[in-house]
Amino acid sequence: MEKKRLLNMSDSMLDKTVKIANTKFDRRRKLSDKQINGLCRGYSSGKTVSNLAKEYGVSDSVVKYHVDENYKTYKNSLRKNYKNSSISNRDDRVAYKRRLVRAGAKVVINEWWSIGLINVITVIWKIVVKIDYLSKNS
Repeated sequence: MEKKRLLNMSDSMLDKTVKIANTKFDRRRKLSDKQINGLCRGYSSGKTVSNLAKEYGVSDSVVKYHVDENYKTYKNSLRKNYKNSSISNRDDRVAYKRRLVRAGAKVVINEWWSIGLINVITVIWKIVVKIDYLSKNS
């Protein structure tokens, strides 16, 4: 799907069309508690951040976040506090998706929403018209 068309979509439609869950753009938690404990044990036993990152399939910064308290404090200080903000998680998610599309990222498109929705609406409309026709002629 072309970039221009995606960027012209409403927030609601863009949110349904562009998929980030379980892709490389997914910003959700990457490691389980068990894996985090394994990272910490590995780091304490002398493994490097790079080796642990390769072993667990995450970035160096994810490993650093979990094994270095100073780094974790620094990263947390950069995060936005949404508790007393009017910005919702949905707005943030849609803005993130728009930034990805604008940057030309190869995002995953949910075809049902991008193309199929028009077909679904057309089918529903035909059913409604047919029911209306049948009710008038019976």
